[in-house]
Amino acid sequence: MAEINWTRESEIWLRDIYNYIAADNPHAAARTVNEIYEKAQLLKNQPRLGYKYEPEQSREVRILLYQHYRIAYLIRSDGDIDVLGVFHSALDIEVLYLTSVYRSLLADDLHQHTFATAAVELAVEDLFPGTEV
Repeated sequence: MAEINWTRESEIWLRDIYNYIAADNPHAAARTVNEIYEKAQLLKNQPRLGYKYEPEQSREVRILLYQHYRIAYLIRSDGDIDVLGVFHSALDIEVLYLTSVYRSLLADDLHQHTFATAAVELAVEDLFPGTEV
């Protein structure tokens, strides 16, 4: 079973998605981020579930669809998965890939927090602004 690592870049994208939706509906925001997370968990047992991102030939970069979002991820040589970013389908993934996602690949900058910790931090910030977790 593959381990799923969320890059710092992907956590920033999730936080942005949460903040955007939470401006109108905090409960919908939490539900959306949680459902994106749950969709990504399918990759543990089915790492090639998403389609191959063709412009990237040197690495196994794939895209998993969830509602209006694209979850970009890399299957590493050891079989583990790095989630590179989560993008709304209205955004130009070519531009995003060349900037933020590729920057994450080159830097190999994995954030060591688990996604569960990040989700708890978001919920606490939403319920108790200014509180440190």
